Amino acid sequence: MSGTLLRGGSALYRVKRVSGTLLRGGSALHRADLEVRSAGEAQLASSTTFGIRTIELRRTATETRLLFNGKPIYLRGATYWPDLYLSAIDRPRYEHYRMQKYDPNAGYFLFMWIDFCPQSFYGVYDYWGRPKVEGLGGGLRALEESNKPVGIFMEYKDAPVAIHAVNDLLADLGDCWAEWLVTTERGAEVTKGKAQVHLGPDSHARVGSLSFQVQKATVYRVTLWLRAPDGRELARNVYVDPFHHPPRPQGYSRRMDPDIGMRLWWAGEGK
Repeated sequence: MSGTLLRGGSALYRVKRVSGTLLRGGSALHRADLEVRSAGEAQLASSTTFGIRTIELRRTATETRLLFNGKPIYLRGATYWPDLYLSAIDRPRYEHYRMQKYDPNAGYFLFMWIDFCPQSFYGVYDYWGRPKVEGLGGGLRALEESNKPVGIFMEYKDAPVAIHAVNDLLADLGDCWAEWLVTTERGAEVTKGKAQVHLGPDSHARVGSLSFQVQKATVYRVTLWLRAPDGRELARNVYVDPFHHPPRPQGYSRRMDPDIGMRLWWAGEGK
């Protein structure tokens, strides 16, 4: 497997099998090479050899856990972040998965990283390798908001419910601090708070309840921070108008072909 990803410079990655299982009867080994280039010059390079000896899925009534080579792994990625509009609709779903870490969710994975043709729109990078960070194509920005290894999230539906913190790293983050600030679109403070939360390795913690009276006509901005014991910012999350369904952008297609997976417009539509 190999590929190229462009973002200013370029990142080249290759995964090759370096040994098989037929002669020695062991696990197949692979080598992953990563090289970051700028102006044609290699700025950073790394290589590692790895093999998957065992894959284990543990399931109980309250837990689902995936283990590679005996170590727990939470699969974290995206399945559908094509643009800002659909990302805003889908974002609560993926954050909900992370707040269910191992209870019972064991992860999710990337459906499409890059568009396979110019007309496609599933990827977080377009067909030419450019990140979708502007306009309707803001899927990469939405992906980054909810998929960093350490995250802080708001559980909500039509009103706020709780704040959760997640650590997908194998490092113990210790006694962290969660902070939150809720304002209206005019900047008026609605509520704010701070609470300590312990985040061990590969863990999830419910920080506590979050509750305030939601006025239907009001647009709220909810900002969350997660800080290390020494005050360093570990994660930040911002929710703009989370309690209303996002409006359909002007010119956004109302149809999609399910066979070719492309959005459709009538000729001259929108003129």
